[in-house]
Amino acid sequence: MGFFFYECTFNIFDMSTPIQFLEDYKNIHDERNTTCRIFFKSSSEKIGIAENFLKQVVDTCDFCMCMPFEGFIKALMDNEIKEMSETGSGSTNGGLDVRREAIQNLYGLDTTKYPVKEMPKYGLLVGPDSAKDLIRDPDVFYHYGQVMVTFRKENLMDRTTMTVGSGLNFLESLLKSPTFVKDPKFICIKGLPKKVEMLRKGFFMGLNFMADYLIKEKQLQPEYPNSIALLSDDMLGFENFEIQIFGKITFSEDVKEVCYMPLGNDKEQDFLKEAAPLLNKYNLTLKAIF
Repeated sequence: MGFFFYECTFNIFDMSTPIQFLEDYKNIHDERNTTCRIFFKSSSEKIGIAENFLKQVVDTCDFCMCMPFEGFIKALMDNEIKEMSETGSGSTNGGLDVRREAIQNLYGLDTTKYPVKEMPKYGLLVGPDSAKDLIRDPDVFYHYGQVMVTFRKENLMDRTTMTVGSGLNFLESLLKSPTFVKDPKFICIKGLPKKVEMLRKGFFMGLNFMADYLIKEKQLQPEYPNSIALLSDDMLGFENFEIQIFGKITFSEDVKEVCYMPLGNDKEQDFLKEAAPLLNKYNLTLKAIF
């Protein structure tokens, strides 16, 4: 496969109300993509292998999000899943300040210039058989909550980006560049050109591992993306295939299914009783994932 420049052939932002944050990131994304292709032109074949696989993962998998019981009930009552800056909650990964700094690193944009409603909401790609996929790495339930919401992918394709691994990990936010799920580029593995030395080491380790081992050796299948955490070394930062969703998310329009990770505690039973009638309002039910 020869070296090539990327030319956008579709309107990524085909939305009735454009999200300015994403509009502004488009040019940054394309500049990073072009710069990285020049910088790593000798790896064009591996880039092609990785990008083809990324497209398969997006096409195959569901867009999901894990939430704690309390946050899920509040979102149900509001008919909207909000970013933690909007709710004023969240203490994981250093809290709001660290999260905002990580977003700024990832997207190269000053977050103070945009309304909080334009900040991303974080989820992950999950295989069509979610139980078989997540049994490989159920840590997401312990880190983010027992409830897993599955979205109507067609509603989110124009306003979702992705990274291979967590973008909230502060060091990783210095190395990764989110890419658009509608046409994913390899920079979501490691792709921040201004950090040249870090990029050189991180990129070659990450890309070589994905292209030569995970993909070529068929260790990683598009149907089971969460195997990546078990197959890769922690230093690569490949916990999962993370998605960053922008714009308003409602249960009435955007949620397809709701599952939960059963742990059998009293808190769980109370949650089930409270959630059922609220979900009925949106013609949704709650089922155990295992």
